[in-house]
Amino acid sequence: MGVEEIIWDCSYWGAGMDDFVAYKPCLNKHDELRKHVDPTIAHRNHIHFGLSKAGAMRRTSYWQQAH
Repeated sequence: MGVEEIIWDCSYWGAGMDDFVAYKPCLNKHDELRKHVDPTIAHRNHIHFGLSKAGAMRRTSYWQQAH
C-alpha cells in the first residue's frame, strides 16, 4: 500500500520504527504531554496515513490486486 507514517491519538509511527512514539505537537517544551491539545492537531478525531509517492500513485503491489 505504501504506508510510510501513521499519526493517531498523539502517537507517531514511521516506516522502520518498531513502535509508536509521542507525537511532538502534543508535547510541551519538557517533552511532557500537554494538557490541552486541539483534537485535530493531536489526531484524536481522525487517523493520518502518510503514503510514499508510489503508494499515493497506486504503484505498489497492494494496488495491483483486485480491490
